[in-house]
Amino acid sequence: MTTPGAVSAQDTSVEQRLNLRHFRERTYLTDERAPYHGVSHPDKVWEKAQVLMNRCAAYGIVVNGDDLRNAIELHDALSHLPSRMLGFKSAEELAATVAFHFLQGCGYSEAAANRISTIVMATNPDVRPVTPEEIIMRAADLWNIGSRYTEFREAGRALHQEAINTARREIPFSRWMQGSFLYLKGFLWPMLQLTPAAIDEHG
Repeated sequence: MTTPGAVSAQDTSVEQRLNLRHFRERTYLTDERAPYHGVSHPDKVWEKAQVLMNRCAAYGIVVNGDDLRNAIELHDALSHLPSRMLGFKSAEELAATVAFHFLQGCGYSEAAANRISTIVMATNPDVRPVTPEEIIMRAADLWNIGSRYTEFREAGRALHQEAINTARREIPFSRWMQGSFLYLKGFLWPMLQLTPAAIDEHG
């Protein structure tokens, strides 16, 4: 039940959108410090998500765009902090918790805040995305994995530089790639397919 004065994610106001943008600028690192997961990262993920939402619309699949956009805005909030030291099992759990409390503070109902934080959790490799919003969240966030080689390469370079910035020391690219392959292995088991357009003429 929606509490008096609370809003659902379906009627996001301009003020709430500005609050999200303001909050993002304070919970993400700059693009210089985090070349891949920096403050502009949600914009890039949202751009890809819109492509997937349009495909869903063509097949009559209903997607809550407001919930999805809010989740994308918040999905890497404070991801640069040591989540386990702060008492969270993962960076995704930290971001989902931050999202839940922030949205409630903005006037969202508990149900709406919970929906959006659940979408945020879909970026965790141990979570199986179920709803269209969760599947699109996962797929848009991992777009570079299934993209053309040039896009995959540029993302890899940005992620490598981000790892160097975080460690504050040089990391051989070959060693970084070994860790990346282990990370990717955790994401490659599910088929994130909502529509036939998920597979192109090359498979």
